[in-house]
Amino acid sequence: MSVLDKVLSLRPGNVVARVGPGSRVPLLDPRELLRALESTPMALPCLPVLAKGALPGLLGAARAEDAVLGLACPHPLADRGASERFVQAVHAAAQEAGHTRPLFLQAGPIRVTSTDADVLDALQEGLFRVVDAGFALVSLDLSRLTSYEAVEAVNALVGPLKERELSLEVSPPQVSSGGLVDACETLLEGLSQWQVPVRFLRVSDARLEDGELDVELLRQVVETAAAKGVAVAVDDVSTGAAG
Repeated sequence: MSVLDKVLSLRPGNVVARVGPGSRVPLLDPRELLRALESTPMALPCLPVLAKGALPGLLGAARAEDAVLGLACPHPLADRGASERFVQAVHAAAQEAGHTRPLFLQAGPIRVTSTDADVLDALQEGLFRVVDAGFALVSLDLSRLTSYEAVEAVNALVGPLKERELSLEVSPPQVSSGGLVDACETLLEGLSQWQVPVRFLRVSDARLEDGELDVELLRQVVETAAAKGVAVAVDDVSTGAAG
């Protein structure tokens, strides 16, 4: 078995169902990449794709650097076919280029603004479509909610991901008097109690800056997340990129 064949064997079932078992494009769950690189200091870049014309250049850059690459669909629920078109476009561009470096696809960040049952039902329906489209990572933006609302919302929404054992990323909820670290700790502890498997905590660089990057605050966030087995992604709000 070749190295590529071994990598392809790690593709999630929803990806194989979407692209077909004969595809040679290594679309993975980033969880597998973290496992493979756990003893190595590294960052996994994830870039938003706003136009499919950017795909050949992004994929070419990844090949030139022999790099893993994440591609994010910023608005996967824009219409019922948005997520499926995105996955098809990435797969077609990768096939055409003979791309064999590992890729992962992120849906979102998807903004969650309410714990109202109708809102959550509509979002969960959208998440089922995203999973069926072939995304292995879903990012939820919880910044409009309190910590307790965020735990309630994620617990209500996470079914499609738990069912397929796919990866979840969450952003911190509203920051209260305890600050960012406390908000992250409350969220992750609440989700842990509900056995919600979080893979990434996405933190905007704007929340880590007061004129310049607060390295000590970032260290505290990383340590808080690591205690729950969660990796930290830092979101560059100027570009929408995370890594």
